[in-house]
Amino acid sequence: MYRVAIGNPSPAVGFFSGVPGVERIGSDVVLSHLRSVATRLRWDETLHNQLATMRMVFMPIINPGGLSLGTRAG
Repeated sequence: MYRVAIGNPSPAVGFFSGVPGVERIGSDVVLSHLRSVATRLRWDETLHNQLATMRMVFMPIINPGGLSLGTRAG
């Protein structure tokens, strides 16, 4: 499983998807949000201030086995 975490450790907000391996749209949404946050890091001081007091965790695929097999099971 891959994850990206940015900011201070606590408190944290998590963006998780790909739990059932047959539903892929959630992974696309999480990756899109991650790209948006990464782009904003270049210029958004408000985001920098928020990340000084919180952490964002992105895990776009929780069930990689189910995704590769095209099944809900792991």
